[in-house]
Amino acid sequence: MPIGPGKSTAGLGGNIPQLNREGYTKLRQKMLFYSDRAVALLLPKTMKGGFGNLEAGLPLANMYDADNNKLDKLVPYAAAMDWSDIDVSNDPARVLLQASASATDTKIYVDATQVGRFDEDEAVILAKTGPTYEEAVITSIDDEYSSVLAEITLSGELSNAFATTDSACVYHKSHTSSGGNAHLSKAVGIMDQDVGTGDAENPSGAQTSLFVSGGILVTNALQNMDSQALTDLGATEDGMYTIFK
Repeated sequence: MPIGPGKSTAGLGGNIPQLNREGYTKLRQKMLFYSDRAVALLLPKTMKGGFGNLEAGLPLANMYDADNNKLDKLVPYAAAMDWSDIDVSNDPARVLLQASASATDTKIYVDATQVGRFDEDEAVILAKTGPTYEEAVITSIDDEYSSVLAEITLSGELSNAFATTDSACVYHKSHTSSGGNAHLSKAVGIMDQDVGTGDAENPSGAQTSLFVSGGILVTNALQNMDSQALTDLGATEDGMYTIFK
């Protein structure tokens, strides 16, 4: 019988160590830095838990509370809502509403597998195409509302209706309400490594390094980089590369 990959697990005689393979593993590593990473300005940071596995090249933003105080954890940057180059359903920052919310409602419903990123007393932004943005504060979370849905109760009534047909979604407040960026999210750097932040069952969070400036990155390796994020980071696209001074 032939011996080799996919042929047989039979061994050969003799005293030479052997390794018989039945298949192949293809490893791919995304190239993020075009310039030397060693000269880049990197900061150690803590990611909030519950966002699952995130890939290098993602813009990150600082969390803020309802009083515009900056918190000590980072979340994915939420792209501005023109969404010309962004697929909201695949935006790591956003969770789509699973049921339409009317003005005066105090509850919203999201996928139970994604609710682990939210906690009580956190400031969040509800958004829909238009765009329309509204700030709210979470008072309680029922992560066992149903087998597939979690119920989030807000501190007050909504001022706007948020229909699922308008790509209604919710994400963390990650910029001050008096500091520009109408969608209340501001990119502060680029996550330069893949990290696992945990899921709804175990939102563990993660330590990461944040690329701030002093490098040239590969444009195709960046995610959710809209024009506002480029402005926030003082970056310039130049064909295949994005320059951060």
